[in-house]
Amino acid sequence: MTPKEAVDWLDPTSWKETTAAEKLALLRQVRENLSRHTDELVQADCEMKGIRHGDEDNIHQEGTAIQSCVLPVGGRINACIDLYEWLVDGKMPGPIGIARGRGALRRARLPPARQG
Repeated sequence: MTPKEAVDWLDPTSWKETTAAEKLALLRQVRENLSRHTDELVQADCEMKGIRHGDEDNIHQEGTAIQSCVLPVGGRINACIDLYEWLVDGKMPGPIGIARGRGALRRARLPPARQG
């Protein structure tokens, strides 16, 4: 399937009509797939950049491929999972603290798994 075919195949209202629990399950599956196929994603990124995958002289660039390709996507997926875990529980994420600093309010929020 080409990227254009994939976009054309999508139903824009489908995600809107999907329940939070279903979205959470889908996002967890995407995270699992990302984890399962990390090596393939790194290899594809290396090939795209002309880096020989598995070459000792280029091993540092494979690390760059992980940092530029896999980690940003995984971080955003994890953030979405955190959000949907809250929504499935019928809650909205909130700050763990609010403090005044340099004339402005600052807040800190941790993912639900880290809150007490």
